Amino acid sequence: MVNGGDMSERNDWMVRGLDRNGLALEIAPLDKPVLRQQEWDVRYADHLPREGLLEKYAEHSTVDSANIQPVHFVVGRQGILDAVAGHRFHSVIASHVIEHVPDPVRWLQEIHALCVDGGMAVFAIPDRLQCFDRLRRPTEAIDWLGAWLEAPWRPAPRNVIDALINECSWKGTLTWAGPAMESELTHNRQPTLALQMALEAVRSADYYDVHCWAVRPPELFAIFYVLAVLDLFPFEVDSYRDTEGNEFLLRLRRNDASTWVSRLSSIPLDGTAVTNAIPEDFSVRAYLDQNADLVAARVDPIKHWLEYGRNENRRYT
Repeated sequence: MVNGGDMSERNDWMVRGLDRNGLALEIAPLDKPVLRQQEWDVRYADHLPREGLLEKYAEHSTVDSANIQPVHFVVGRQGILDAVAGHRFHSVIASHVIEHVPDPVRWLQEIHALCVDGGMAVFAIPDRLQCFDRLRRPTEAIDWLGAWLEAPWRPAPRNVIDALINECSWKGTLTWAGPAMESELTHNRQPTLALQMALEAVRSADYYDVHCWAVRPPELFAIFYVLAVLDLFPFEVDSYRDTEGNEFLLRLRRNDASTWVSRLSSIPLDGTAVTNAIPEDFSVRAYLDQNADLVAARVDPIKHWLEYGRNENRRYT
């Protein structure tokens, strides 16, 4: 759900620099694809076939049933890499998808595997301050790492109860553009109802869909940074567009010539908590380039400088 922005300008940003002659994949386009079949060699993936989507969204006034796209790949419990059955893509688009993914570390690794060398993965992601996630705590790297260790195929019970008990509205709307008054936010359900719904969801064998994660751009980049230090982030960050309306946009590149250093240093850290403790001119790339021992040991360059490097007078620019 997008509001408060120019959809054509937003879609133009998302497709900028993509290979129009290469095979593309769009995940969960529903009735509003960024890549249209008339203009792109594109395949669509979703969690249900088109007939299932028509049934699911039959009563949703915001979904144009006639424009629900065909589904070429149905993504099941085995994941998207299994669903596409050997296809590889020059571009992958996913709008408001990653926040639903129970195991985003593994999902990003699968998206990377779907891309050809030089391929782009482009995401539109809701800003937690501009939607019904406003009252949830921001997701941290440890949350994603915990999910990666557990390897869930559906939202974990803690994801479900967090989403249900903390979901809120502002003046009766679930998403908004611009600042919302904290005093005007209202929870969408009482705690007892949220717990009852969560119990039913967890006890059921069905997939219960919620926003598993809630982030803003700096919070997501802080997660990427930790993953990159651990060599779990396979992409280089190409570019991003800060929040407009209720979402921000992100472009990642698969680069088979990339290194641990190039992936780590591609992540923008402006606005993240780690930048508050380091000098303004601190450069992750420069610090690693001048300290080969840290690269060999896969040491977090920021933590190293704070704990050792500044006392050792190591150069960081």
